[in-house]
Amino acid sequence: MHNGSRVERPQKTLCVTPLGMLIPMTVEVPPYQYFLWPALQAVIALGGSASIAELDAAVIDRENISPKWQSVLHGDGPMTEVLSCVLFFRRRSDGTN
Repeated sequence: MHNGSRVERPQKTLCVTPLGMLIPMTVEVPPYQYFLWPALQAVIALGGSASIAELDAAVIDRENISPKWQSVLHGDGPMTEVLSCVLFFRRRSDGTN
């Protein structure tokens, strides 16, 4: 994972089990700022543009994001916290809010 300084925040949330069940648990997920540089690096590595799925997969792969982090839902879902952070990057980088 990214070796730079990061502030993790304990977050009580719902997580999706491999069987698709939602369970409450506490997981430390970094704030969205943690994902900004890796997302930019992923876009550059992908040649300057990428589909949503390509960018999401590239950030997850590039940062070796654990399945535990990938299972944390953003709010009540259906999007995960990790993908929500990458979405924030996409919206900021293309000028939309």
